[in-house]
Amino acid sequence: MNFNLECLQSCQNECDGGHLTPCSFNGVCLSTGRCVCNYGFRGASCLFQCPGPGPTSDVTNWECSGHGTCGIWPTQSNTSATCKCGVGYAGLDCSMFCPGYRENNGMCYGRGTCLQNLDQIMYDNGGSSLHTLNSWPNIQRFPLTLGSCVCYSGYRGTDCGLECPANLAPNNTRPCSAHGQCLADATCDCNSTQEINSTGISPYGSPTAAPVDAGWRGASCSFACLRGPPTDGPNGTKIMTNGSICSGHGRCLLNAECMCFDGWRRPDLACSRECLGGASLPCLGHGVCDANGSCICDYAFRLANCSLMCPGGPVPDQVCSGHGRCDEFAVCWCDRGWEGVNCERLAAWVIALITVLLFLLCCISAIAARLYYVYRMRLRRRARREARVARKGRTRIIEGRRAQGYTVLAPTDPDDGP
Repeated sequence: MNFNLECLQSCQNECDGGHLTPCSFNGVCLSTGRCVCNYGFRGASCLFQCPGPGPTSDVTNWECSGHGTCGIWPTQSNTSATCKCGVGYAGLDCSMFCPGYRENNGMCYGRGTCLQNLDQIMYDNGGSSLHTLNSWPNIQRFPLTLGSCVCYSGYRGTDCGLECPANLAPNNTRPCSAHGQCLADATCDCNSTQEINSTGISPYGSPTAAPVDAGWRGASCSFACLRGPPTDGPNGTKIMTNGSICSGHGRCLLNAECMCFDGWRRPDLACSRECLGGASLPCLGHGVCDANGSCICDYAFRLANCSLMCPGGPVPDQVCSGHGRCDEFAVCWCDRGWEGVNCERLAAWVIALITVLLFLLCCISAIAARLYYVYRMRLRRRARREARVARKGRTRIIEGRRAQGYTVLAPTDPDDGP
């Protein structure tokens, strides 16, 4: 020491830090009273210890963790010794290595800023999670610690090595085609256009908030979902950019095409066509709704919404009793010879015709029977005449034989009659 109690009267220069704690016991006091600080200490009185593991650690080069320069800089108040970290390092003691260092681009791939000191961070609502300041332009708000990369808009990853899809100009401030939220893994969430909240937990504004369908699809949110109902555009075109997504009657697929809910049709017109009969019961349950919203009715039903049933329906074989044709108004047009609402009975003229035919048939049958009776009687008379002639001939023969002296018995003729 250059100062002690015995030379109190002869020594003119008091050591920085005072005679009781010269150089704060962290350096050597020169004859001029100035201090030469030990390694790792700064200040006129060597009062301030540089950030780092400290002199009691096993690390020889512990000042600023060996990755920076310790000093009391002109821009700071003389209240502490701080580190100016070398390229690629951050933190109060420069112990944190910033990722993404490239010689030509610097840290964070040149796509962000390495968080190096507490002046760049804040505490969220008094909590313990560190976040970037809201006032930083083009910076997303994710939980950060010292030594982390704060990526510019359109870039993600711990080292800002991931680029968001469709990272559009100007200044890469419109990732995901400006129609979605770029998440931490550099993928687009097209279902939300809200800012990520301060906690960084949910991309929808809060941990419990529901996603908001913004009407964009695709990996880069570049495909617009159809919206309806359509409005008339120039030259007979349809404008499909107003209204609800798929008119509120369908789901927008990943290719931005609408898949309509039951009871709705025309995905090319944002599912704006309701099936006839109503979406809750298309075609009133009696037909099939086609691609244009029109009904293809079952066999026994008619009208545009299949609301009328043909007489005799719904069984197809019983429509119009099988004796007619059901028209578009559910009226039976009967076949020839049938009449009635359901063509269920024979026509009067058919019944009359049948009656006449039956009468004629009876008459013809009677005449035929009479003719047959006459014919039979004539046959019997002829047979009797022929029998009489034959009998007379036999009589003559017998009489001739008897005249010759023969004895002949005359046979009995069963056909003998008057």
